[in-house]
Amino acid sequence: MDAQTGIVLAIIAAYLGLIIAIGVYSTRFSRRTMEDYHMGSREFGTLVLFSAVFGANISAVAFIGIPGQAYHVGWIAGPYFITCQAWLAPLLFYVVGSRAWALGKRHGLMTQAEIVSARWRSPALGLLISVVIVFYTIPYLMIGLRGAGLTLAALTGGFIPFWLGALIVAGIVLTYLVLGGMRGAAWVNVLQSGVFLAGGFIIFVAVAAVLGGPRAATARVYQEYPEMISRAAMPWQQFFSYGFIVGLANPMFPQLFMRLLTGRDPKSLKQTIRIYPLAVFIVVFLMATLGMWGRPVVPGLEGAASDAILPTLLAQYTRS
Repeated sequence: MDAQTGIVLAIIAAYLGLIIAIGVYSTRFSRRTMEDYHMGSREFGTLVLFSAVFGANISAVAFIGIPGQAYHVGWIAGPYFITCQAWLAPLLFYVVGSRAWALGKRHGLMTQAEIVSARWRSPALGLLISVVIVFYTIPYLMIGLRGAGLTLAALTGGFIPFWLGALIVAGIVLTYLVLGGMRGAAWVNVLQSGVFLAGGFIIFVAVAAVLGGPRAATARVYQEYPEMISRAAMPWQQFFSYGFIVGLANPMFPQLFMRLLTGRDPKSLKQTIRIYPLAVFIVVFLMATLGMWGRPVVPGLEGAASDAILPTLLAQYTRS
């Protein structure tokens, strides 16, 4: 292990240690009730509520999925994700979330299944919703762990193998969730949201500097892969159909739906919806641009191999 890998490992260990510390600290505010564990006693203000929603939804998607897709299709990946994540999803968050929040607050409901079952007075329908959500959520969670494993493997030059990176992150997440419940998860999301936004800018500036600046990096893409500066790689039919499906799916993710119920009042939810599009726009623009720039720098990545383009670029920069 060289010195630079040691520094990277130290930073990763410090960050993961801080996450565990937040989970432990959050237990000091626990009220030992089911509603407190699962809903944080429904007392999150705008900052925590925004971070809880943003941090849960923009994670592996931002640093793995968006750059990975932009590597193949180019510029159009940015508008695609901005359309479904920054505009349609927040609209549905409010339309669905405000009504679900009112029902949850009034009747002490905490999940989609409980709300559907109570609204239509059908325990069978609630059970069906539970089964479908569990079946549909497991692959989504696995994607997050895959992203974590790829990132740690790339940043450490393979010192931490993919399987171990995914296992470490799974253990960390399980620890702070068991200890802190929704409050611990939301406070961790506050940290992660700050890291996503600030880290996105730092990575963008660092990679741009190595590639000769934004203009030079984009010019190189245009010279070698001119189709990536257009929307040719994603026809409008695919753009709108996929975007619509992804946008509709967002408020149905259980980890997002439950967070929409944790606000202190409707005002907190409204303010969250106003902030969310701008934050998503910033992160998506930066990550899609980096993924596009990575195509001529690290050519030849096929299929899902492109998911590691961002940590690969970052690792190359830190080792230069």
